[in-house]
Amino acid sequence: MTVLIFVAGLFAGGSAAFLIFSLCVISGRSEDKMIEGLRDMKQQEMIAKVDKVLRHWTEIDNGVLDYHAQEGMSAKEMESLTCRDGYTVPHPEKWLRAIWASYSSSDELRRALVDRRYKACERYIKTSMALNISERSYYALLDDFRMSTALAAVQLGLLRIL
Repeated sequence: MTVLIFVAGLFAGGSAAFLIFSLCVISGRSEDKMIEGLRDMKQQEMIAKVDKVLRHWTEIDNGVLDYHAQEGMSAKEMESLTCRDGYTVPHPEKWLRAIWASYSSSDELRRALVDRRYKACERYIKTSMALNISERSYYALLDDFRMSTALAAVQLGLLRIL
């Protein structure tokens, strides 16, 4: 029965979600575990994308400012911005809104950490020593900021949950 489900899934399109479902059924994992695994996989993809955009935050900010200085403030929104390393950010102004929404709702410690991580490109050890926080606190605060930015990006239509 489970092999039949797996084969039917391969013919139906072979998506990653169905493959994971099939492997869970074959391995005997429950549907709850399967859904949790898919949710974790999607969450990790979203966080990775947000982290990539945050690493280009300063460059995006400068690019948008330069664009509006040249075109005027009444110019339409930028469609995309290509950074120096070749990474293209779609809808950079919307991304800035998502980042600033998360940043403005953050406390002072989280802002300091985010500034040091993404604006000053400071390493974890130097930041954690300067802010007097543990490694666990460092990554918990950073994950919280990235997740709130991801949720703001979802609201702006930059990321999809499904």
